[in-house]
Amino acid sequence: MPQRTQLRRGATTITMTVLLSVVCAILMLVVELGRMQVVKSEIQNAVDAGALAGALKFRQNSSDVTGALNEAERYVQLNHVGITQLIGADAIVPQAGFWDITQETFTPTNVSPNAIRVQATRLDEPFFLASLFGKTNFSVPASAVAAIGNTSLDVMLAVDLANSMGDDGKIEALQTTLPFFVNLFDGLGGNDQIGVMGISADPGSYNPAAQGHGGVTYTPAMACGDDFVGVLESGLTSNFTALKNNALNTNALTAGKYGNSSHSSHPVVNAHRFNHALRDSADYLMNGPAGRNQATKVIVLLTDGNPSAPPSSAISSTTMSTATTQCRIFVVTVGDNANTGAMGHLADACGGEHLIATGSNETELTASLKTALGKVTSAIKRSSIVQ
Repeated sequence: MPQRTQLRRGATTITMTVLLSVVCAILMLVVELGRMQVVKSEIQNAVDAGALAGALKFRQNSSDVTGALNEAERYVQLNHVGITQLIGADAIVPQAGFWDITQETFTPTNVSPNAIRVQATRLDEPFFLASLFGKTNFSVPASAVAAIGNTSLDVMLAVDLANSMGDDGKIEALQTTLPFFVNLFDGLGGNDQIGVMGISADPGSYNPAAQGHGGVTYTPAMACGDDFVGVLESGLTSNFTALKNNALNTNALTAGKYGNSSHSSHPVVNAHRFNHALRDSADYLMNGPAGRNQATKVIVLLTDGNPSAPPSSAISSTTMSTATTQCRIFVVTVGDNANTGAMGHLADACGGEHLIATGSNETELTASLKTALGKVTSAIKRSSIVQ
C-alpha cells in the first residue's frame, strides 16, 4: 500500500507539471500575441499620421515633394511604437504618387502627385516570455496611403434670393455665413475658385443694369426661350476678398432681389427655379470662361425650397445627368419651415448630398448654417486615409 500510494503521488506530480507547462505556454502565447497586436496598432497609427501629415504638406505646397516626404517621416518618428519607441529612418519609406479613386490604386510618381504612401517596419521588437523558447524578437510592417483631397476646386454657390428667404432671419444668416464659408476655403489653402449664381429670374422682366445690380442674367447652352435663368452675381474667382466685398456683401444678398418672377406659387414653375439653378451652375462650371478642366466641380445650393415641392416629372433628366456626372452637389436647406422633403428629393435625383440647417431666427440659423457649411468644406477639402 505505501508503495502504491507513492506511485500515485508521483504520477500526479508529473501530470501537474505537464499541465502547468501547458498553461504557462498558453499564457505566454496570449501575452506575446497581445503585445504583437499592440505594436501592430501603434505602428499603423504612426504611418497613418505620417501619411496625413505629408498630404497636408502637399496641400500647402503641391510642388514641394521633398518637404512632404520629410514631413511624413518626421510624423512617423513622433509616434512611440513598442518598447524602444522610435522607428529608425532606415525603416521608413515615404513615397509621393497618384491615387486613382476609381481603381483604388496607388502609383508612385513625383509628377502632379495627389497622394502619399508611407511604409514602415518596427524591427527587432523584443519578446517578453518567448525568449525562454529561443524566440527573442519580432518585426511588424505597416502601410498607409493618404489622398490629398481636392487641391483645385471650382465652386458655385447657388443662392436662393426669393422673397421667402426674407423670413425668420434666413437672408441675414446667409449674409453672415457665406463669407464665413469663403474664409474656411481661404484658410485651408489650395488652388480654388468660388462663384455665385443667384436663383433665379425671368430674363423678360428682370434687368440687372436697370436695377443697379452688379450681376448678369445667365444664358446657358440648354436654355429655352421662356426659361427662368440664374443670375451670375460673380464668376469664378480666386480673389476672395473682392468676392466677399461685392457679390457676398449685405447689399448684394437681399431677399426678393429679382422681383416677383423669382418666387412662384405654381409647383412646376417653382420646381424649374431649382432645376435651372443646378443647370445654370453646372453649365457655367463646365463651359464658363474661368472654368478649369483639371478642377473638381462643386455646386452648393442654399435654399428654403419654398413655396412648393418640385414633382419628379418637373426635374429635367438632362439637367440632372449633366449636374450628376460633372459636378459634386450639396443641397443645403435653410430654416425650420424649409421644404426638406422636396430638397431631399432634389439631392437624391442628382446624386447629391442633403444638409439641413434649422432655426427660426437669425442667431439659430447662423450657427446651424456654419455647421452645415463646415461639413461641406470638410467633405471636399479634407485629406483622408484611403488605403
